Amino acid sequence: MTIKSTRQKKKGQGSSKFLLLLILLTLGACTSYIIEDPYKAYQYNKLTGELKAVYPYDVGKVYSASIKAIELLRIRKLSSISDNLEGKIEGETALGKRVTIVVKSTGTNASTVFIRVGNFGNLEYSLEIKKEIDEVLGVKN
Repeated sequence: MTIKSTRQKKKGQGSSKFLLLLILLTLGACTSYIIEDPYKAYQYNKLTGELKAVYPYDVGKVYSASIKAIELLRIRKLSSISDNLEGKIEGETALGKRVTIVVKSTGTNASTVFIRVGNFGNLEYSLEIKKEIDEVLGVKN
């Protein structure tokens, strides 16, 4: 004697719901906050947790301002390295969150800064670092 199940799953029904959920989560995670202004602009990417800002200065000046900014915020500098085209600063907050600042040349007298705080990013903390870099560079907000 065989007992047949009255509930049979249609082939592919569960996987299509999973795929739809995955697409919706991905689209939600990829949204960014964008404020448009050529040299005061910043963009925060929720997926990578990075804040991106553009400055009308060369890499050396922005890199030096970034180091001064983390010193003023009392973030412990773990490492720093730079050349004429890019630089990277790694630090740690008092509570042990990792801070990474990358400065890249984007043309003559133009640089882009990427700021990430913690494993998943922290917009508020990243904005505080950006604000301090702005003040060191003399950028008016």
